[in-house]
Amino acid sequence: MVHLSRCFGIAAFLLTAPAWGDILYSNGAINGTIGGYDFTDAVISDPFVLSFDSTLTDVTNIGIWVGNGIAIDGLDWSISTGAGGIGTVEASSSSSTDFSATELMPTSAYGHGGFNVYDVSFTLDNLSLAAGTYYLTLSNGAAASGVLYWDAISPTGTIPYGNVCDAFGDCEPSENPYTNPFEVDGTAPEPAGVALLGAGLVALGVLKRRKKD
Repeated sequence: MVHLSRCFGIAAFLLTAPAWGDILYSNGAINGTIGGYDFTDAVISDPFVLSFDSTLTDVTNIGIWVGNGIAIDGLDWSISTGAGGIGTVEASSSSSTDFSATELMPTSAYGHGGFNVYDVSFTLDNLSLAAGTYYLTLSNGAAASGVLYWDAISPTGTIPYGNVCDAFGDCEPSENPYTNPFEVDGTAPEPAGVALLGAGLVALGVLKRRKKD
């Protein structure tokens, strides 16, 4: 005999399943061969869309170009509701140590021979954001000499072009037909449809077993 309380308990678990950890948004992989946008003297913003209320843990896959043998000394970043870091600033940092950088190897495959290309990332303190459109903005790139560039990639599908912004937050779509790579990681509630499907399968299992009994 099947205990209905146990089955209903399973269904309840599915309906209240914990959030899933995943890539919440990706603007594409680092290319490292086209070029990049200077964010040493400019402000570069790229939009991203969250389909669900989400908790953000990391931003990764940010491709940064810097001259051969030159270290990345610092950069400013922000996540806001408006391009150029305006509107509501949900998170930001101007710390020269608040990011990690991993050089892409082999170096000869990237940077046109005169640059090293890094995969840069930073962590977020479980930033809770409602579903909607936000902007990742990079500015004040710092290096011992030369400038920092945000890697350029060809946009696909509905990925929008990046925005070049001035210090006052006035932004225009970039003149070049490229956007910039980055990835937003975190957790979001399991879509209700998936949970309901699971509950339906449990219910079918109950009916099957009851017929057999």
